[in-house]
Amino acid sequence: MNTASLTARGPEDILAYIPHAIGFWPRNSLVCLTARSGRIGATLRVDLPDRRLRGEALLGYARAVLAYLEHDAAADSTFVAMFQDSPVDSARTERAELMALLAWVLGQAGRPLQELWLVGSDGWNGSGCRHSECSLTGDGPCAGAGPHPLDLIRDSRLAAELVYQGSAVDPHPSAFSRRPLQGPRKGPRGTREGVRGPGERDSPTPGPAPEAGPVSCGTPSLLEALEHWEPYLNGSAVWADVADMMGGQSRQILCRTLEVPALRDAVYVSAGSSWQTAYQGGLAAETSVEDADRPMSSTGSGVVPGVVREDGEGKRDPGGHPLVSWLGLFGDVMVAESGSGPDWDRMNRFAAVLQEMVHAAGDRTPAGVLTGLAWVEWCRGRGSHASALLDRALEREPGHRLARLLNRAILSGALSGWASKRHSSWRRTTAGGSLRDEDG
Repeated sequence: MNTASLTARGPEDILAYIPHAIGFWPRNSLVCLTARSGRIGATLRVDLPDRRLRGEALLGYARAVLAYLEHDAAADSTFVAMFQDSPVDSARTERAELMALLAWVLGQAGRPLQELWLVGSDGWNGSGCRHSECSLTGDGPCAGAGPHPLDLIRDSRLAAELVYQGSAVDPHPSAFSRRPLQGPRKGPRGTREGVRGPGERDSPTPGPAPEAGPVSCGTPSLLEALEHWEPYLNGSAVWADVADMMGGQSRQILCRTLEVPALRDAVYVSAGSSWQTAYQGGLAAETSVEDADRPMSSTGSGVVPGVVREDGEGKRDPGGHPLVSWLGLFGDVMVAESGSGPDWDRMNRFAAVLQEMVHAAGDRTPAGVLTGLAWVEWCRGRGSHASALLDRALEREPGHRLARLLNRAILSGALSGWASKRHSSWRRTTAGGSLRDEDG
């Protein structure tokens, strides 16, 4: 889909763009769109604060929103929409202080509030009505005439164009982890990445795709786990192969790799970067864990024992690169902070296999599978989807450590580093691109 030529001719068009941009119709949400010279840039959705917040607490919320928006350094203005389940008139009263603080904070930061809309259960209203005397926090023609019907958004010209080009709005994330999921689409055939040094950009290198060899019934080794996943990550396994692997020993092995922390982390990194980064970084991680109980030198150098010695020498991969360098890259991918961003093709294939597992297992889906899919959604910048999946994972296994840690990070407002940068952020294939406000 190409949205580069789409033009918003009125506020209903921009409001119609929001659910397509974030993937679902927002509820109890503040949605901000950055803009430069009238062209829409990044989209941010956060939960609205508690209605009882006032003063400094509410100001802190507004400043936190600004901190997220400042990742788009080129923006010079902001569009804001508040989505609530209550009627517009009552929401206008409840959120008056928040709207005033947002306008002040954004204005002080040099990205003034260009438009602000309030979307309630009975319609929508706001300064986007194009009446100069209209104000959400006061009396104006909007307040006297009542809210505009929501159908103006759903039936807008831009909404129709988005649907025509293939975009769809998912159910709200509260139902995301329980709705039927489509299986992955057949991806292009690929090859396994060649050996590269840390810091070098991953690029496909001709070579045979690894085949999963015989695996013991117990826990697979690091090499076995990565080779079992690789055909599904590089696209060399077609849909029929993915469907076949959902039964028997193969499915059990894939699930098992997501239950053992060391293997799980390596699978995540392989999905986000390359087989080579996952394998070499996983070896370095294994070495550091094995040597963790050994006493450090009296110099207290803080080096990783067994990987790098005090003199700077240490274990190296077959290409001569220090394992400690692979360990750093491994960690950066795991926490979605690698500078070049992930390989989104591999990440999307990883998510597709996990979605098929969820679909096949239903309410018996292992917590490790749900947590893996939540990690992908968090990396994509879809915290609401990730949180819904993590809630379900914790229902299955309340003590799942990674699910608890990731859920705590999301609830505290942690944003994936990849999602916060334009060059590395994920793009929905049905609603990517840019949107221009004709009146901007």
